[in-house]
Amino acid sequence: MKMTGSAGARFGAAAQALADVRAGALTRNTYRFHFKADKPGGIKVEHRDGRVEYVDEWTEEISNLTTTEGRTDMLQNQFKGSSYSAAFYMFLVSNTAFGAFAVGDTMAKNTTSTPNPPTTNDWAESIGYSEGTRPAITFSNAAAASIDNAAAPVTFTINTSVALYGGGLGTNSTKGGTTGLIYGLGAFSSVITLSAGTVTVYCTLTVANA
Repeated sequence: MKMTGSAGARFGAAAQALADVRAGALTRNTYRFHFKADKPGGIKVEHRDGRVEYVDEWTEEISNLTTTEGRTDMLQNQFKGSSYSAAFYMFLVSNTAFGAFAVGDTMAKNTTSTPNPPTTNDWAESIGYSEGTRPAITFSNAAAASIDNAAAPVTFTINTSVALYGGGLGTNSTKGGTTGLIYGLGAFSSVITLSAGTVTVYCTLTVANA
């Protein structure tokens, strides 16, 4: 059975998330996460209204915010043209002690343990997958002010029990790494829990007028 969820933000963080998305209005980015379990009903979906479902597959379409360091880097590379690298990597965000995403989040404050803001971001990265690094994302050529990886989706192979609440895009390939920067972050509308299976990610980045 395949179910489809809707985009959203965590309850207490909803107002902050909306403000942060508006703060990143010039970069309207979307992600499509497709979860597939290795066994029937192997995905637990905990909705914001308290409902719980067990399904084989699940798809989340989410919008995201772009961080201040991500937008600064984009301006530096496009208009100044200094030390540019086109290497980007996807990462997953844990539901454990999740607080909120913010435009001020940085890779330097990344953690895989319990968040401890302001020393860390108010969320933790999930590294419960078999790939040795964060998966690289390969974009096709940009067109009509948009770019995507539809021709080469990113895949995470889940190999332990994880509870996920979002994902992001950054410039460091190291799982749990704290160098490089975060370009964007997005929250699911539900908590997704699975112990074995795959997460396939499609990302579309669009530059538009505010």
